[in-house]
Amino acid sequence: MCSAFVAGWAIANRAGNATQQHQVADSVLIAVPDFGGASAGLMPDVRGLGREEATQALVDAGIPASVISTEERPAAGPSGIVVQQSPVFGHANPTSVLLIVSIPAVVPDLTGLTLREAIDALNGMGARVLQEKVYDPAATVGNVVASSPAAGSPLPETITLSVADKAGERLLGERSAIDGYVSHESDGVFGGKQYASIMSMSASSSAESAAWALNTGAARLTTQVALEDPEPGDQAVVRVFGDGVPLGSVTVGSATPVSLDVPLSGVGTLTIEVQRIGTDDSSWSSVEVVLLDAKLLGSYDQLQRLP
Repeated sequence: MCSAFVAGWAIANRAGNATQQHQVADSVLIAVPDFGGASAGLMPDVRGLGREEATQALVDAGIPASVISTEERPAAGPSGIVVQQSPVFGHANPTSVLLIVSIPAVVPDLTGLTLREAIDALNGMGARVLQEKVYDPAATVGNVVASSPAAGSPLPETITLSVADKAGERLLGERSAIDGYVSHESDGVFGGKQYASIMSMSASSSAESAAWALNTGAARLTTQVALEDPEPGDQAVVRVFGDGVPLGSVTVGSATPVSLDVPLSGVGTLTIEVQRIGTDDSSWSSVEVVLLDAKLLGSYDQLQRLP
């Protein structure tokens, strides 16, 4: 019985060993990657960080400080900020790292450049560009005529360029004056010639004026000025003001039209003043001054601002 027990135990033991050997043979070893440690060396995105913060972020990512170098470049916005990096984010185990750090930049003189040239120059310094179309008879359509802020100013992150555009026009006589009195006739005749707009103001020895709100919505005022049915010796002066500042004037003494052309860029309120001048000092005597086809000129963007 004892021998039978021993034999039975031996058979069971061999069966158990066979089962254990089979389980070991079926096991699979999986290699687990090391996600931490200095050996990872995965390039982080450090743009927008300060120089020291960016360097520390790189070292923390496992990139040796010895392979990190910096260069300074004029750029829009605050100085001392990383604006560019090489290699880019996600590069593994870089052998060298270059950080471009911003230093103060100034707005360059962009006058006369095409819009594309100006945008390329500003984008290269990290500035975002907005544009406004303006009318400037002396400029080539599509070229930059001004910037805000002006050339020489610190370069902000966003800059606005004024770009020359074709002229649009609005008749001044079709707009209501906010002060003073002006009579207006559409499609009238003066001196045997047809005009789309004829405005009339009475000029006496005391200056009379009328004003219009422009809301900076015009670049120029052009018109022809004359006297209606003048008597010998009659004369009048027409003065134009923008926000109270004299912009131009013309003196007329006959029914022959005289040109008047004044700049209005940036003007909020336009004022036209007429006054009789000459040898007759009678306070009651007046002459009629006519403004023929008085037009507000400007780009489409500018004219949209007219109230």
